Amino acid sequence: MESLRKSLGRVLTTFNKFASKNARKLFLPCLIIAILLFAALVLDFKDLFVVALVNNRPISRVTLDRELEKQAGSSILENMIIKTLINQNAKKKGISITPAEVSQQIAEIEKQFAGQDQNLDTLLATRGQTRKDLTEQIEIQLMVEKILADEAKVTDEEITKYFEENKSSFPKGTVLEDKKEEIKEMLYQQKMSDAFQTWTDKMKEEAKIIYFLKL
Repeated sequence: MESLRKSLGRVLTTFNKFASKNARKLFLPCLIIAILLFAALVLDFKDLFVVALVNNRPISRVTLDRELEKQAGSSILENMIIKTLINQNAKKKGISITPAEVSQQIAEIEKQFAGQDQNLDTLLATRGQTRKDLTEQIEIQLMVEKILADEAKVTDEEITKYFEENKSSFPKGTVLEDKKEEIKEMLYQQKMSDAFQTWTDKMKEEAKIIYFLKL
């Protein structure tokens, strides 16, 4: 595209050097051809500049990119900052995630979807994700669980207390042993969520974060 602009510029420059009327008449067809070529190239690559026409009014790709940046840019940047803090903290604590740990998590997810006659890769594709994306997400999740392991511990006393306080919400005749693992997992997730929010707030406060892009 740039080379075509330069070529058109050279054509116009040369054209201006022709002083006589006859010379300009001879050169005019060349000028028209150059202009037509330039127009054809612009039309061929119009999707690089215009993403839609609304009653002949164009919406430019630049405008679209700016709106997308406003709507999603802030949350995406925030996620990237938190992910960086997690990786840095895990490295500092000597925490690492093995491929076997990730594979085990993926196998469990596949097993759950298989029981529902669903395919993991298909579901990922509908979200615009791949197995690589899933692997990275699992690695981050496992890092967080290891970093905050002490803050998310659930005791038998807490499980019993929850069961007694919410006994009326369970089917009649339900005993603690029937719901113990379910309650433990629920309490664990609650504690992990609270601990993660507190941890990220603290890490961001202590970290030196410099923003070069205003979103």
